[in-house]
Amino acid sequence: TYSKTRGRREAKRGTRLNAQTHTIPFQGGAQGAAELVVLYEVTRDMARQDKLSGLIEMVVGAAGRLLGAQAVGLYRYDEASAELRLMSGKGVLNPPLHKRIKLGEGLAGRVAQTREPLIAPDSALPHAGGSQLAVPMRYRGQLIGVLQAERFDATTQPFSSADANLLELFAAHAASTLYNAELFEQVRAGRERLQTLSRQLLEAREMERRQIARELHDEIGQVLTAVKVNLQTIQLRPEAEPLISDLEDSIDTVDRALAQVRSISLDLRPSVLDDFGLAPALEWLVERHAVRGHFKVQFSNDPLDGRLPASIETACFRVAQEALTNVLRHAKAHSVLVKLSHSEQRLQLLVRDDGVGFNLAAARERATQGLSMGLLGMQEHAALVGGLVTITTAHNEGTEIHADFPTTLAEPLERRKRRRVG
Repeated sequence: TYSKTRGRREAKRGTRLNAQTHTIPFQGGAQGAAELVVLYEVTRDMARQDKLSGLIEMVVGAAGRLLGAQAVGLYRYDEASAELRLMSGKGVLNPPLHKRIKLGEGLAGRVAQTREPLIAPDSALPHAGGSQLAVPMRYRGQLIGVLQAERFDATTQPFSSADANLLELFAAHAASTLYNAELFEQVRAGRERLQTLSRQLLEAREMERRQIARELHDEIGQVLTAVKVNLQTIQLRPEAEPLISDLEDSIDTVDRALAQVRSISLDLRPSVLDDFGLAPALEWLVERHAVRGHFKVQFSNDPLDGRLPASIETACFRVAQEALTNVLRHAKAHSVLVKLSHSEQRLQLLVRDDGVGFNLAAARERATQGLSMGLLGMQEHAALVGGLVTITTAHNEGTEIHADFPTTLAEPLERRKRRRVG
């Protein structure tokens, strides 16, 4: 760790490699060629790394190998506070992780201030035979951070301008990759936050539907049943004989209202899904739509051990419900197959009909215009639990809807970060 006094001493004694002096090319011969090969390999590997934490560790390790350094630190620049923060370090002389360094403090702070590479000579270090090198990490003119390396073995050569050239070129590649990885992680975190919010809204909607369905069944259903019983009681009285026809019509009307209330309640949230699980709920749904649509139906189920998470069961049920509703309304099908299966922690749903099919591109266009929400609804339900819906259809060739779901929910990125920190 650097003190302010030591930082000022290094600033005076350090070797600044400015535009006039920093022109020494790579070492020639076999060593220079080997350095270029290693540089190519590490930049290629960095481009393949999609996790920010893994990329930072890779940059630190690669810088150490490139220079034969015993200690390497990667400092990230925070423009808001004008400070450096150590993100990763290799070697015993690095300060604690996440330590903040002000501009001009120590070798890294001086490099961040001047935006130029610096070499600290032996005399600027507290131990003999040591040498330090720090270079700025820039991307499109913006300071991303500072990469610092140290050789503290008396048997090794001090850092040279050729080393500075090599590390600065590597830092430029690393800065670009690091900047893009941070952007990607921000987008991914934002997408996960949006997905979590959408899932919470969907769960709230399902809870509200469950409550409304229960109230329809328990409250309004009971009231209508009481009205029907009262009408039937009045019907038995002698003085009601002139009103028999009207009473029978009223009782029929109440029966139709009861049937509609029950149907709406079941469409909102069938209790069989909560009480018995996905497979019994799908079997009930299939039989119900077959009676309504007068088509043959085949239901196949590969039994699961235990219940799935409620959100996954709900998502799969809603996809099947929307698919069968489309069959009922549009397909003119004679037979329908509904298959539920699972393999290697994935759940698969297949709904296939022999109906007239439809123009998938046109349906998607209508969905984007808000004219039809069926396809978007299926895809939304699946996507919110990490699933995927695939539709295959053609004119007069029927329709196949495949839905694939995880059997467990992924942990959000923000929660994973908090768990790692804790």
